[in-house]
Amino acid sequence: MAMSVLDDTDHRTFLARDAHRALDFFDASIRPEGGFHVLDLDGTPLPGTVQELHTTTRLVH
Repeated sequence: MAMSVLDDTDHRTFLARDAHRALDFFDASIRPEGGFHVLDLDGTPLPGTVQELHTTTRLVH
């Protein structure tokens, strides 16, 4: 019987690293006054943008 990808140590390491990269990227989205910034492709907050509801709910989830 083949091993499940869920039990594969290399795959679990990849998933953990990917999760940390996502958290590091979106860390800049948190606004000190509350809510979230819209980010550029490099993770830089975009000034003067309106935070859309679906993006906020995605970040909260």
